[in-house]
Amino acid sequence: AWNGLAVAALAEAGALLDRPDLVEAATAAADLLVAVHLTPAGRLLRTSRDGTAGPNAGVLEDYGDVAEGFLTLYAVTGETAWLELAGQLLDAVLRHFTGDDGSLFDTADDAEQLIRRPQDPTDNAAPSGWTAAAGALLSYAAYTGSARHREAAERALGVITRLAGRVPRFVGWGLAV
Repeated sequence: AWNGLAVAALAEAGALLDRPDLVEAATAAADLLVAVHLTPAGRLLRTSRDGTAGPNAGVLEDYGDVAEGFLTLYAVTGETAWLELAGQLLDAVLRHFTGDDGSLFDTADDAEQLIRRPQDPTDNAAPSGWTAAAGALLSYAAYTGSARHREAAERALGVITRLAGRVPRFVGWGLAV
């Protein structure tokens, strides 16, 4: 998750400050994510060390934040590969992390079975997986015109608007979306 946020921040800073070196750093980090963390099946692995991915499957925040990083690289560089990769991750969100009612789960439907599948739309020091995914879905829909991704984002953001009046401090990313 943090890597996706770093990719987005580096790419945005590079564009705003006219610093190609920052965009190159963002691209290098994103290339590493693709090479090490993205499986041939289009799924993310959560951790790596020394260029080798660990066994743990990515969670919703990984998908949302990495997709956001890829979308930011697309916006800055115009390279459609980043848009396509973001779409691949967001399609996995729709397939594996979305409930029948449009709510989002922190873990995939094929992850280790717990007593209760966790869901948390509230932000803290970093965006929640819920709000990160909603933001990436909305951005992707804006770039591609995808009604399916826009509708999924709108359903996810519906929860955020209900929480905003009660706990605005914990839905900052969602409100920014």
